[in-house]
Amino acid sequence: MKTLILITGCFLLTHLSVAQVKINRYTTSQVSSNGLWGKKTLDKEIIIPEMDIDAIYKKWESQKVSKFAEPVDVDISIYDQGSWETVDSFNVIRIKITAKKASSIAVYFDKLFLSPNAELYIYSSDGTIITGPITEEENINSNKMWGSNVFSGTSVILELKTPISETDSNKLHIQKILYGINPKIKLPYSNKDSTTGPGFGLSSSCNINAICIAGWEQERRAIAQVVHGNGGWCSASLIMNTCNTNIPYVLTANHCVVDGNGNPINTSNSTFEFLWFSPTCTPTTNTSSTLLFNGASIQARWEQSDFALLKLNQTIPQNSTLTFLGWSRSTNPPNNSMGIHHPMGDIMKISIENNQAAIGNVRNFPNTAWRVVWDQGTVEGGSSGSPLFDMNDHRVVGQLFSNTQPTNPPCNQPTGGTNYGRFNVSWEGGGTPATRLRDWLDPNNTGAMTTNTTNVSALPNSITPVGNVIGHYTVNGGTTQYSITNDTYQNLYVPRNSWVSIVFTISTQTFPINRWTFENITANGLNFTAGFQSSPFGYGSVYKNIYLDVGNNCGTFRRTYSFNVVSIGGFGRVAVSPNPTKDILNVSISKETTDSETTLSKELNKIISSGKTNFTISDINTSQVLKRWTFNESKLMNYNLDIRGLKAGVYVLTTERNGKTITTKVVVQ
Repeated sequence: MKTLILITGCFLLTHLSVAQVKINRYTTSQVSSNGLWGKKTLDKEIIIPEMDIDAIYKKWESQKVSKFAEPVDVDISIYDQGSWETVDSFNVIRIKITAKKASSIAVYFDKLFLSPNAELYIYSSDGTIITGPITEEENINSNKMWGSNVFSGTSVILELKTPISETDSNKLHIQKILYGINPKIKLPYSNKDSTTGPGFGLSSSCNINAICIAGWEQERRAIAQVVHGNGGWCSASLIMNTCNTNIPYVLTANHCVVDGNGNPINTSNSTFEFLWFSPTCTPTTNTSSTLLFNGASIQARWEQSDFALLKLNQTIPQNSTLTFLGWSRSTNPPNNSMGIHHPMGDIMKISIENNQAAIGNVRNFPNTAWRVVWDQGTVEGGSSGSPLFDMNDHRVVGQLFSNTQPTNPPCNQPTGGTNYGRFNVSWEGGGTPATRLRDWLDPNNTGAMTTNTTNVSALPNSITPVGNVIGHYTVNGGTTQYSITNDTYQNLYVPRNSWVSIVFTISTQTFPINRWTFENITANGLNFTAGFQSSPFGYGSVYKNIYLDVGNNCGTFRRTYSFNVVSIGGFGRVAVSPNPTKDILNVSISKETTDSETTLSKELNKIISSGKTNFTISDINTSQVLKRWTFNESKLMNYNLDIRGLKAGVYVLTTERNGKTITTKVVVQ
């Protein structure tokens, strides 16, 4: 056994946030003239002046970029420039933003901080597209941005509903909008296949709705429309890894994430919209509910096969119904192929090639692409980065580089075919982790040739060790066994003014242990035995954590085992229920302990039954007090604490009476 000095501490496990925003589309308006929550007509509008389209196109040509929108810097404070009203116990703030003669509009926040019970909605001026609720789960840090989806038309309305008591806590500031520009002006052809700008119904007429081909339900749930903060747009897909974990890797094209000079763009400003497909084959309808994710980082990219692998800033929720696509790195061309994509920013479409793919090129790099000639459907601007599937096994074999499109309308098939960067070439790429897929999609170097498409609900967010803590604690010569399994919490009750010696041994049954940590002592190995010896306990408790760090190339994980050494000379026992909870926490203070421990004296019973009782809820990582309660009842032993408003997580409840304190771990759902 190791004897350790008592040092309290805590650890904050950093991780991706688990969040998503829903976008609902309707055939008729769902918003009155008074907005979603208000009682008066909106009277505040911000006007963005009309832009010089010719000048913008010349700028894009000089930059050698393909875009649908131009970013415009703005300075819009929702609080300062919005229309305010009070409805019941809430403040409602609305503002309309209009970009004159724009074909579409999106807004980007550089400050987005929402209080626990605030809700933000962004919706089209006709009330048929509503994004939200946007909640505190979407809050961003400094130097980050949060972008909305793209709304067709010139205007968008923002509406914030916040409890009056939380009004001052919200911070909302828009730094940039995307000003959509009608590409029809500069297209070299003009007929019914010409487009009017990215959005629903604006791709060419020969495109086929994704739902029209049966048996591809899983695959279409992995496809995203991507909008970059610089005004560019592409397609992408969630891609599977051999660790079988929920790592939000996204496959797209390299040319989608670089500027005209080949330098990477800031993908932390990119948005990813999933599940946007027509629920009917024909006619095309825009009534789906979609999911919006904000921000990503570039993990690897390579110009020669035109691949880019991104990682979303947010973990995909288990209940999202999204999938991760299986892949094949076979060197054999698929005998028939399918593409799933968002042409011209339109609702999801498919394209079919009934013949074997040929070997093609990415730019002047030979043999780096699969070339297909579509028998059904086509691809257009906005389709870039979308996956190519082998139709026989539904696995990804490449991502869209380019369509060798002549000056004909898109539905006149190009004779040169469509080139997709080959997945098997991208696997080794340029030979470094920053230029190949292998290190990210097969980090343990299993050598797998294929993976299967998998629903996110079947994938854990990280590796999950199974371990337990077994030990004993000795109190003035008497020994008691205890155990803690996984993330449970153990109270160890001891009499007042006793010496305590605690010993524990920890073992794991799955992943190798990288490190055990208790207090400031760290040890390696499959098993770790340690403990501590106390000074005599008076009133109160000592809260201790034991940390298990495990992992391999698939990731790392920290599991926390907690115990609380409680002196029963101050309160008796404090019991909380239900635990976990999400609204009301019942706290019960007993007057006596069990016969095996001690019986409280008459004097202590008197202390317990009198005086003021204080409770606080604190953040387990920062010790910041988040809620307080004070009760003056002289003999009350049961208390109901309203913990609504706290985010899901682990907290410490501190109970104090007559200078005596005890702490208890509380889990909020």
